[in-house]
Amino acid sequence: MAFVIRFIVICTLVFVLGACASTENANTGARTQTAPNLQQLSNDNIGRYLVQGRTQVHDIQRWWGRPQAQGESGDFRWYNYTWVGAANAGNQNAGETKMVTLTVYFMTDTGLLADYDLQVRQFPAHSQNR
Repeated sequence: MAFVIRFIVICTLVFVLGACASTENANTGARTQTAPNLQQLSNDNIGRYLVQGRTQVHDIQRWWGRPQAQGESGDFRWYNYTWVGAANAGNQNAGETKMVTLTVYFMTDTGLLADYDLQVRQFPAHSQNR
């Protein structure tokens, strides 16, 4: 009888520990993915990379390097990244300029993402006045 109880306890522990290990592996895999270049970010794809309460400050630094601006206010630290360049979205957009601005807000005590703001703007090519 004692053997049966020990066997059930051991099987239960193995099952629980196996479930924890597989969950940890899934979370680690999500954090190590490679984010796109800043100019490739859009409102459609940013949610795959920035997850509130999970993305860490070192993830952002690894993906996009040092921020162009940073600061701290109360319980939050913020980083700002900006990219400006050619839109390159096909011939109909030839000469247009694209600007991507990403501001991320982290909790200073945990280093976890609290919020973010992504702005993607395209500016038309200017015609020459003659």
